[in-house]
Amino acid sequence: MSAGVSRSEIIPSITALLTKPTTGETLYLYLTANQQTVSSVLIKEEEGFQKPIYYVSKVLHGVEQRYPEVEKSAIKAQALAELVNEATFTEGDEGNWLLNVDGSSTLAGSGAGVVLTSSEWDELEYALRFDFKASNNETEYEAPIAGIRMALDAGARNLIAYSDSQLVTKQVEGEYEVKEERMKEYLQEIR
Repeated sequence: MSAGVSRSEIIPSITALLTKPTTGETLYLYLTANQQTVSSVLIKEEEGFQKPIYYVSKVLHGVEQRYPEVEKSAIKAQALAELVNEATFTEGDEGNWLLNVDGSSTLAGSGAGVVLTSSEWDELEYALRFDFKASNNETEYEAPIAGIRMALDAGARNLIAYSDSQLVTKQVEGEYEVKEERMKEYLQEIR
């Protein structure tokens, strides 16, 4: 990264360059892992240039940076699985909007990452900070609720939502029981 250019200036420009894949064309996947990050990008070749379709990146923190190479490979495999899951579309997906969310809560505060992709492949990214104390489970619910509201405000009618929270996903699908009253309220709001 050159001097004077921050990561926050680069990421929006990368997002603006994402392209839509065409049925039947060859796609390429690049994976990388180093001391600080694990990343993957799905690309296609067009007119002699490689153009990104989708990317996933995870910044490693604290002890994650000291993981042995085998564990970093496992993280890389997980990033690959997420990339394939989130970037795979079928013919019936036309007209669907996609929502990818990730909530997080720490001692420093809580927030969420929301990526909303329109049926025309326009991608909107949001970083949300919640101005209230919230448990990790609460932020995992707040993230999709915020994303659903944004999608509805943007005109989405058919929404496919993805969350990294197995607990929330299974509770929404009815596979896990919701025990706490507060979590039941969150579940009702999503449904």
